[in-house]
Amino acid sequence: MSAYFLTGEISRVTTGGSSLVCIIGTGANEEAAVEWYQKWLSEGYLDDTGTMVINDIATTPVFNQLITENGCVPLDWKALADSQVTPEDSVPDDFDAGFWLNTQALVPAENLPNNFEDLRNSIPAADAAELNWNPEKTHLFVIKAFQERIELIVLARARNALTAAWSWRHFGWETAVSKHPLVVEPCCQIVPIVVS
Repeated sequence: MSAYFLTGEISRVTTGGSSLVCIIGTGANEEAAVEWYQKWLSEGYLDDTGTMVINDIATTPVFNQLITENGCVPLDWKALADSQVTPEDSVPDDFDAGFWLNTQALVPAENLPNNFEDLRNSIPAADAAELNWNPEKTHLFVIKAFQERIELIVLARARNALTAAWSWRHFGWETAVSKHPLVVEPCCQIVPIVVS
């Protein structure tokens, strides 16, 4: 099943302020995904006053495997979308996921640590102490692989941002692509595209 990382900038005409809205849309080709996303943004963010506009919609393909700490597995979009739903009274602690770390600097493409213990020992002790290292507690991440621009979006399930980056570097598709510069971020909303 095809999936695209969709981004659109919503701008407020009166103040010039803007925000970027990102989702992963599944189950359509690129043209249908863009058309659906434009409509989704319009219904969710625009009103009839004309004070908000949509700019710069972009699509990037999502790698067709889920990267885990043990290798690549087939993507189950429904299960991933369901895993994003948490009870209203629970607030996930994302600090221990390490979104705040510079994964590009801490998980270099060259001289990759052999395992997670070596990875843990390669970073400052204060940073390592803040991170989740429990293999039973995992997070869903988006990895943006760059060259001159975003080339590919990869979904990863791992204990923290560093283990997500390490897993992509270690198990990723084509050595050259998995060595591209990367940024690891929290996973955005996953939405099935319904084409009418």
